[in-house]
Parts: sequence; structure tokens; C-alpha cells
Amino acid sequence: MYKNKRIAIVFFARSNSKRLKKKLFKKILNTDILTMNFKIVDNIKYVDDKIIATTKNREDDKIEKIGNKNNIKVFRGSEKNVLNRFYNACKILEHPPDIIVRYCCENPLTSSYLLEKNIRTIVDRNLDLISVLKPSNIIFGIAPIILNYKTMKDIYKNANNKIYKEHI
Repeated sequence: MYKNKRIAIVFFARSNSKRLKKKLFKKILNTDILTMNFKIVDNIKYVDDKIIATTKNREDDKIEKIGNKNNIKVFRGSEKNVLNRFYNACKILEHPPDIIVRYCCENPLTSSYLLEKNIRTIVDRNLDLISVLKPSNIIFGIAPIILNYKTMKDIYKNANNKIYKEHI
């Protein structure tokens, strides 16, 4: 929690990558990439809840097992409708978050320092969203998007085009 705002991290993870199959399970220094991402977030002091948002596909059972082993809540939903998976993952929490971090688990180079700084920024400045779009200090491909829960609900309710449901 930061300034009485509940912070949730939603890890997006799935196994069926088109370019590098099962990349989340590849190991770097004897630790799989998925677990490395969980360890990065462990360094952030403001996080109240952690959830993995994965698919209902059988090949993602391993993601659920790794999440359970790391004491992370798991939500399984649509592979194609990522927005729906994001929204419903947040709904399983006992207390709705004020701020949500959309964290893509494909990259173990995420900076916990920048992530923590951006959590403070979104709260301190009462922003709706911090993303990789300019102007931003977030580096495309290695930093999560941070948004407030109200903004995410508005996006969910108003996204009519398929592209907005697949790429959030």
C-alpha cells in the first residue's frame, strides 16, 4: 500500500508463444523466467496483491503450479480476450485495488526501481495511466503499464473493437 492506495500486480503469462515456445520456463542461472519475475516484484514494498492472469489452456497448468508454489493467486481466463482476463483477475481479490500494474512475464529485465517509482508517481499525481507511450520514462518491452482501477473498468466497459481486447 502506498498512501492508502491498494496496489495489485497482475502478471500476464501464457505458454504458447509463437516465437519462442515455453519461454517462461527457460532457465537463467537455474531459475525459470516466470519465477524470476516474481522475485523482481518481491523487491517492491508497496504491493498488496499479486495475481497471475493466464489462460484456461491445459499447457498453462504449469504456470498455475508455479504461481501456487510462489503464493500468488491465479486467475484463468480467455486466451484471446486479454482485457477480459485482466478485468476478471482483479475481481477475484478480496479488496479491489486502487492501482493495477499490468506486468508481462516474458521479460526478466524489468526494473523494480522504475516500477516502484512509477507506482509513487501515479498515486502522487493522481494519474489515470502510465504507459510506454511518450512522454514516459518507461522503456518499451521491459516495463509494466500502471493504471488506476477506475480507468481499467472504463476501458473494459467501452472496448468494442477486438484489437482493444487483445492488446492492452
